[in-house]
Amino acid sequence: MKRLFLILCLSFILIPVFSRDITLDEAISIATKNNLDIKMAGIDTSLANIDKWKAFSGFLPIYNIKYTKMNQEIPQSLQGFITMMGGSAASMGLGEEINNIDLSLTFPIITGGARFFGTKMALRAVKINKMKESSEINSVVFQTKINFYTLLFLKKKIELDKETLEFSEDEFDIMNARYQNGEIPELLLVTQGIDVQNKKNRLLQSKGEFEVAKIKFQRFLKMNENIEPVGQFSEDIPEIDRKKITDKLNSSKNLKILEEQIKLINNTKYLAFSSFLPSLIFNWNANHKAGEFSWTGSDWERTWRTVLILDFPIFDQLNGIWEHKKAKENIEKIKLGKEKLQDSLKTELESSFIDLENIKSNLNLIKSTYEQAGNNYQMTKKAYEKGEMSYQDLEKAQLLLNQTKFAYWGILLKKEITLFKIEFLTK
Repeated sequence: MKRLFLILCLSFILIPVFSRDITLDEAISIATKNNLDIKMAGIDTSLANIDKWKAFSGFLPIYNIKYTKMNQEIPQSLQGFITMMGGSAASMGLGEEINNIDLSLTFPIITGGARFFGTKMALRAVKINKMKESSEINSVVFQTKINFYTLLFLKKKIELDKETLEFSEDEFDIMNARYQNGEIPELLLVTQGIDVQNKKNRLLQSKGEFEVAKIKFQRFLKMNENIEPVGQFSEDIPEIDRKKITDKLNSSKNLKILEEQIKLINNTKYLAFSSFLPSLIFNWNANHKAGEFSWTGSDWERTWRTVLILDFPIFDQLNGIWEHKKAKENIEKIKLGKEKLQDSLKTELESSFIDLENIKSNLNLIKSTYEQAGNNYQMTKKAYEKGEMSYQDLEKAQLLLNQTKFAYWGILLKKEITLFKIEFLTK
């Protein structure tokens, strides 16, 4: 029994924690498929399509069939009165079954432009919602790229903290050997031991930051399985035609959406006046009314009716005028919003151009400094082992190496984010 228990415990201990390697392209595909904002934007597009077909249905004629069956019974209290008056139930249309059928066909030929502008608005709304859906996808792709490369950076930070800890542990071993030989006081050894512990804590903190960021990214992707981002930072910085990219800014989706909204409200402005315009309606009506139902033509011919209605509103409480004024104000507001957004996008784009130029000029310098700091640390370490340099010299060399390496990975992350931002602003 004890042996079985031991085997079960070992089996649980040896079970590996599986994680799924995921590339940037896979992450983008999953994010755009699972994102709730994109799904809701898709529903908005579907609803706009429904409104479009609803608007088109206004051009169809209206055909109505109304059937009424009525059985008129004479109360006992009235029968004597009717006889006394010398009448009969039949002559008064009482005490009989009446079948009534009304057929009507209505075709609104002109409705003051309401159908026309209403349909144009519905078509415009479909276009706007499709653009919003595309803009939402662009936003999700941008967020995915930022989150993905942030995770890669945090992985590099863990690697750096591991290296730093290994360096510190090596220094502790060297210092311990020198302490055993009586070359250094115990205080220095204790100080180095504290430094090792601090670096272990820093490594644990970096791992914690990575796990938290990874869990958030998994929730963003709506994935339950453990993931491991796989990818590399690149030092390549593409050449950018600033004028060409700035020109693309004017055709970005967010600006185009506002332009389409202005056109939509323009239709609302014209629609407001439709109540002042005449309407022309054609109506055909046939009626059958008899005690017994029949399809005999003579029962219907005498009740055919064709009506052409011309309705010209002289006064309509001025609602259209106020709606027209309201639409004009809304158009002006959207124009100002577009101008504000355009200025904001240009500012962000110019800022990104400047950041990219600074990254270009600093990347080679930081890379060279990082390589020199690595060589400096190795030389300082060898000199320290020979007793030619002090512990403080070694500590300074290690600190410089850590700072330059962290700055190197940091500027590569900033480069990726800046390129993503330029792409996002001009889509």
